[in-house]
Formats: sequence, C-alpha cells, structure tokens
Amino acid sequence: MSQAELAWRCRRGRLELDLLLHGYLERVYPQAPPAEQARFRRLLDLPDPLLWRYLSGETPVEDAELAELLGKIRSALKARP
Repeated sequence: MSQAELAWRCRRGRLELDLLLHGYLERVYPQAPPAEQARFRRLLDLPDPLLWRYLSGETPVEDAELAELLGKIRSALKARP
C-alpha cells in the first residue's frame, strides 16, 4: 500500500484521530520495521470509536505489540515541530 493510500486511510473524520495517525505516518512509519508497518495497516481497519478508545487509553489493549504501537502513535504527535 502506498504512502498516499495510507494517508487517505488515516483520514477518519475526527480531528484527534487524524492528527495522531498522520503524525505517526509522517514521522515513524517510513522507518518502522515491516512487522510494525503491517500492525499499523491492520490498526487502520478498526472502527473509529474503538481506535479512539485505544489511543485515548480509555480501553486497555491486551496485545503487547499493539499497545507498543499505540504508544508510538501518541509519541509521534508530541514530537511535532
């Protein structure tokens, strides 16, 4: 999947989600290992309400690899210049 296609899939209609997902896509995704890139693409398949609950910490994530990715997504926004 191209960077442009991923950017389109990151458009969620909720500003908070858009900022978080695009921040990760721009800053981290290009250098991320293939397995992490695959997790990110799978994450984009989640419905917006669940994705927001995961990213906001409202719903705990039991999958350790997914939890790590969600932490990186949150951190990517904080690293914005």
